[in-house]
Amino acid sequence: YGRGKREAERQWFAGAVRLCHAGTDFPWFDRLVEFVEHVLHRIFYYSSEQLGCSPFDRTWSEGMAELAAGIRDDVSNLDEVLFIEVNCDPMWDWEHGDDVLGPIVNEFGDLLLTFEDRRRLAGSD
Repeated sequence: YGRGKREAERQWFAGAVRLCHAGTDFPWFDRLVEFVEHVLHRIFYYSSEQLGCSPFDRTWSEGMAELAAGIRDDVSNLDEVLFIEVNCDPMWDWEHGDDVLGPIVNEFGDLLLTFEDRRRLAGSD
């Protein structure tokens, strides 16, 4: 893994948080989705921002499992720091927070730096 920056974009799409690149903005498409949601009285959590994703894209949990395995399988990676950013956007998880944070905790568990670890390392209680 070495030094450098890697980005793993995630989107809620086709019933799962998926690793895919999206971000197209078509206001007419978004208005169409809003209209269908209004008519059907159902929220789809879908917008033109998700165009570019496929139901065949790897899920976020599969990606986290692969990344964790790569770190654990090569002991030279155990002294590396992996920063996983979870942004502050109100829809950062598309109301599926457990589907975003769960795989991180499940796959990296003992490797995660917790707030308790930080306090201990900083020498403050």
